[in-house]
Amino acid sequence: MPPAAKCGINFCKSDIGASDALWDGVQPDGSGGHPTVRWNVTTWHNYEGDGGIFRIHAGW
Repeated sequence: MPPAAKCGINFCKSDIGASDALWDGVQPDGSGGHPTVRWNVTTWHNYEGDGGIFRIHAGW
């Protein structure tokens, strides 16, 4: 990949925990210290039934 290439990722707003875990190197079992995943651009999508995209609750 050329040095100028950018990497983007898209998550549903209910996947905030998953994006944080990838970024921080945390496995689903809660253990840390694993390789991290980095990207340049994050976009978020939402489903109508989830309410407003900015209505984010702790624990989601």
